[in-house]
Amino acid sequence: NFFLFSYYCAGINFIDYCKLTHGNFFEIGNTMHISYQRSKTKKNFAFILHPKAVEIFLKYKSDNKSNYVFPFLDNNRHQTVSTIKNRIDKCKRKVNKDLKEIALLSQIDVNLTTYVARHTTATELKRTGSSTSLISEVLGHSTEKVTQTYLDSFENTQISDAMNNL
Repeated sequence: NFFLFSYYCAGINFIDYCKLTHGNFFEIGNTMHISYQRSKTKKNFAFILHPKAVEIFLKYKSDNKSNYVFPFLDNNRHQTVSTIKNRIDKCKRKVNKDLKEIALLSQIDVNLTTYVARHTTATELKRTGSSTSLISEVLGHSTEKVTQTYLDSFENTQISDAMNNL
């Protein structure tokens, strides 16, 4: 669910979705929106949630009594910058370990991590014809050059796949 939520939310970083509170979500009409500030760049994001992301949000919203939406942080135990950081690092290691097991069981030959969801968002946007500048904006990169790093690895993989089909 966390991998998919990241993917459906424009590649939101693990640290950022760990910190999401109920206050980051709101409805306008019949659509659910999200608004948050990216921890790394301090850039603000606000957008309509994909229906699959809404399903995941609603599942955890109803299961969690904390102010945080997802079950990583606890209002009472994680109050300082260092306890929050340590907890998020620990949870990320656990989620990445679980993702590796899922990949193995599913016979997916990818080093599956939380970061792959972000990279997949970028490559899927590229595959569907989105411009590098739009992808850069969606991911919250400081420059298009950073985004191009993501896209170059996708293009190299695509070239290799094409060459294997000769």
